[in-house]
Amino acid sequence: MNKKRLSLVLLLCSHTLFAREIRSPLMRDDPGYRLMPLHIDACKPWAVKAWIEPFKRTSNKTFCNVSDDPCCRIKGECPLSTIIFGQPTFTGADAFSPTSVAATKTVYNGDGTNRTLSCQPLLDNSVLKPCLKFIDKGVMFALQIVRRINDCWSIGVRGSVPYRNFEITHPGNCCKDESLFCGKTLKNRVCTKRENVGSASVESYAYRLDFLSGLPIGCQNPQNLFPLVDYVNDLHINNPITISNQNVTDNPALPVNARNPVTVIHRADGTKPEGQFALPIAQAQALPALPGNGQTANDRDRFVDGTSYQPLGQDAATQSELWIVPTVDANDLVPAAQVIRDNVNELLQTVGLTTEDFFMNQCCNCFAPQAKKGVGDTQTEYFARYAPIDELYIEGLFGIRFPTGRRIKDPTNVFLWPTGNNGHYEYRLGLHLGWQPCDYFMFNANSYYTWVANRQEQVLASFEDATIKNIGCPQLPADINWRYYLGHFDSIFMYPCKRGIFGVDIGYEIYDKGENNIHFKQCTAIDCLGNEANLSTKPLKERTHVVSHKIRTTVFYDTSIDDNGPKWSIFGGYNVVVAGTNIPQEHGPHAGIMVMY
Repeated sequence: MNKKRLSLVLLLCSHTLFAREIRSPLMRDDPGYRLMPLHIDACKPWAVKAWIEPFKRTSNKTFCNVSDDPCCRIKGECPLSTIIFGQPTFTGADAFSPTSVAATKTVYNGDGTNRTLSCQPLLDNSVLKPCLKFIDKGVMFALQIVRRINDCWSIGVRGSVPYRNFEITHPGNCCKDESLFCGKTLKNRVCTKRENVGSASVESYAYRLDFLSGLPIGCQNPQNLFPLVDYVNDLHINNPITISNQNVTDNPALPVNARNPVTVIHRADGTKPEGQFALPIAQAQALPALPGNGQTANDRDRFVDGTSYQPLGQDAATQSELWIVPTVDANDLVPAAQVIRDNVNELLQTVGLTTEDFFMNQCCNCFAPQAKKGVGDTQTEYFARYAPIDELYIEGLFGIRFPTGRRIKDPTNVFLWPTGNNGHYEYRLGLHLGWQPCDYFMFNANSYYTWVANRQEQVLASFEDATIKNIGCPQLPADINWRYYLGHFDSIFMYPCKRGIFGVDIGYEIYDKGENNIHFKQCTAIDCLGNEANLSTKPLKERTHVVSHKIRTTVFYDTSIDDNGPKWSIFGGYNVVVAGTNIPQEHGPHAGIMVMY
């Protein structure tokens, strides 16, 4: 039986866990555990094996348990973003304390319209559903050395280190005419372009009235929010409608080039206007009058003096059908139209065209596709092996994972993940068992329990009553640690031939990681809305309890039974996560070659 024993290896790679994300171990996390012990005689007490193994895995979905979201009702599947942000769908407001979001708004009753003004109109009404994909690929380098003590006992050490490249991308076909995370965008409410109107070349615009009606004049002092569109402005004679405090009616007391500085294009479906936006002032002042309720069948209208537009201010549906466009004199937009354009442009610097713009501009988050490549963590195991016969062995081991992987120190790069444990040491205890009852079959099983040591990391703040994580600011220090259980079982079917063994290995992995233990160094922080709020680790801990069930198949050819020839093994196969909770649906190939001395 000694000449027919098998030497075989699975994919080996240090797995990576980070406070803001969870990935399963690459199969296998424990180098060389499936190798049956070499027969070591008195003349050759040492045995050495070395191997390299390229690997790749990818995923765009995760197994989850979210019963109240339609995307998760089919086989427990959710977008990959679920385990990154904590929820499959969310709004930007979910990253903040509700009291902080409320502080950015005010209810304006001065004209009787009872409007809510907000410097972030998309923050709580644009539902986001990020569409993401990751690719993890690299090469594992591993070595095992065994020293025979006597006929039954051996001691040894094995180690592995990967070189890996991990990338998160946005597939290009997920969001058509929407934001980066498939949410609403203001691009269908704000349009600008250069137009030739008579002899003038102007920077023209079209703004949908319902969008303007929800904005304040300025967001630099949110405690003093006044409406950009005031439907009954008592600071002017006859209480006209104003935009940016500019009277936009045809009041005869105004200079000629200040009357009707803007006009209205009617679009029954609310879509942006086609053709030319701006009109010469003479044509603008000849348009029909817009009724006070804003309801019209005309293509274009103008605001007129003496008409109360308060009914229009109370009708958001009608506002959504009206677009504000500028008037042009001989050389440029009339002065009041320029004031409106400049004020809206200034507001857009704060508001942004999408929710993602706000987080990238005000909170310094980066949502661009990101990749990290480099050496991963170094896993070592020190073991004692008892083999009463060549066909049976049991190992007890102690392992240490050294944090040699590249770390991530700036968590605002949301999709940039470390190549290792981000600076954490790991300590593990384990037990291995291997048995080959006949020439055609053997099995291996192991069981590990691992402690990941505490370390301080920089994480994005999470606030009390927030429901998502890893988005927003500021970044804060936090102490983080976790524990996990890892077990494997392999059934290996073999066919001995003249100079080697052909075989198929069917393996199973169970991975159960406990919830992250996270502790902030402070109790409150200033969020990127500018408000102080209580911190809470609850959002950061969301979905950090992970369970995965992985299946792996490997086909191999091994020559270690040939005493006269070189001793090597080649292998390749595929692995896939078939079930679990809060775990990506990873799948991918592996291959490799091993030499034995």
